[in-house]
Amino acid sequence: MSFKAFQRIHLLVLLVADLVTGVAAFMLAFYLAWLINQERMPFATWLPFGAYLKLTIIWTFLNVVIFSFGGLYSRRPWGGFAREVGGILMSVSTSMVFAMAITFFFRDFQFSRLFFITAWITAIILFWLIRGILRLIRRRMFASGSGRRRLIIWGSNDVARSLLKIYRAELWRGKTPVAVIDGEIEVELIEELPILQPDEGRQWIENGKVDEVIVARHDIPREELYTLAQACRTREVALKLVPDLLEVVAGQLSVEGVEGIPMVEMGNNLGRYYPQLVKRVFDIIVGGLITILLLPVLGICALNVRMSGPGPILFRHMRLGKGKNMFPQFKFRTMVQDADEILNKDPELLKQFHEGFKLKEDPRITTVGKVLRRYSLDELPQLFNVLRGEMSLVGPRPIVENEVEKYGVFADALFSVTPGMTGLWQVSGRSDVGYEERVKLDLLYIDRWTLWEDLRILMLTPGAVFGGRGSY
Repeated sequence: MSFKAFQRIHLLVLLVADLVTGVAAFMLAFYLAWLINQERMPFATWLPFGAYLKLTIIWTFLNVVIFSFGGLYSRRPWGGFAREVGGILMSVSTSMVFAMAITFFFRDFQFSRLFFITAWITAIILFWLIRGILRLIRRRMFASGSGRRRLIIWGSNDVARSLLKIYRAELWRGKTPVAVIDGEIEVELIEELPILQPDEGRQWIENGKVDEVIVARHDIPREELYTLAQACRTREVALKLVPDLLEVVAGQLSVEGVEGIPMVEMGNNLGRYYPQLVKRVFDIIVGGLITILLLPVLGICALNVRMSGPGPILFRHMRLGKGKNMFPQFKFRTMVQDADEILNKDPELLKQFHEGFKLKEDPRITTVGKVLRRYSLDELPQLFNVLRGEMSLVGPRPIVENEVEKYGVFADALFSVTPGMTGLWQVSGRSDVGYEERVKLDLLYIDRWTLWEDLRILMLTPGAVFGGRGSY
């Protein structure tokens, strides 16, 4: 079984196990609380479990959501059981507080405080137990060769040799060294592994032969390291560096220690399967709710566009999305019907447009279109792109083919994720932000993505939109 297939199956098993464990914890807590109550007050009445069933279902799904926010479905808990234990304690405690708050809406029942104390303790113990068992099963699978990461180490120094020995001796770590990258041709074979030149190593990455790269050398040129980073980022390959290279890497880093050898991992939160799955579910739920709430606004805008002159209500502009796939981006029409002819007749206007792909004083825009653009109402139909899966609520902006060269070596990284209606650079200045700064902000968003960050950007968007700053 490949590492990526194992990763997806493992995620599914975790989700199912957590749902079952949550229900089991509440059922067991109810029974234990009933036994304790019978000992203390044998003639007291006790609500049947049916009264707790709705709360059990709500809490179970709420707990999974909080587990997600706590990083308990990411790859990080695989590194250390202590971190996972602490995450479970914090997440269960948080979800239990929410559960107690939810009982306010159950006005017909008075829930037992003894039940909540018992449920809190029972849930923590059961989650620790089940997660520990799954961890042991995972290690057994790794030791048998199933689901292991294919690892390339860049370097032939003592650190590289130590890492090779560790991963070959301790199979439970789930990594199989498959090659070594070294810029010097006259290097002896290390543990009989193939020695690759940097270009060959990048080809292995691009061809899907690698799941993780560890850089053990400290003298790699900055440009070469950036090229490697972009190749890894685009193809969901983990890239880890020894600390001496920390100064040349930007983004969110996580620290991992292997038998005293410290390593830092480049951030690429949004480039992994689980964050993309969570983000898609978030887009469907939140995007659907926003679409329903804004239906009257969409109707009014559509009516005004229809009355503004001849032409379709919706304008479909072909953009590049995830994987450089073309898709029609929906917008309300804001220009006159012969907009292209007007642009082609004015060489100065055409030159200005090709420089930034926008015009501050655009004679092609209708009166209604100016209002729609000022407050970004023309972009509301992109909610349908979100529901279709072509766009996300938050993410890098989709671009046209002529803009790709402006993104340079970072283009592949931006095409590795779904583009968004709004994003970090939009709430940081909208059209006033230059291309270089836009790329930096989009890469920063990809590296440091969290669901909280999406919520923060969505909350900042109305202020940026209605402020009209940088919009034209």
